[in-house]
Amino acid sequence: MEKELVTLENGKVYAIMDEIQKDSIKYLYLVNIEDTKDYAIRKEEGDLLVGLEDEKEFRKAMDLFLQKQLAFWNKEIESS
Repeated sequence: MEKELVTLENGKVYAIMDEIQKDSIKYLYLVNIEDTKDYAIRKEEGDLLVGLEDEKEFRKAMDLFLQKQLAFWNKEIESS
């Protein structure tokens, strides 16, 4: 499956690995296509991708991602 690519303000190209919508905010989880240890989280505001406001919002976005991943793996375990 081909991933959508975006170029961030640092000039680096990232693949959109996941999207999560929560409370009218869409968080995008990005991985650098040249360095998979380099990741970023952005949110959509209109047609723009913007950084998260603070540590609290970062933790919220990471918690949403981890919850989604745990739900996926729990489902996988139950179906095997």
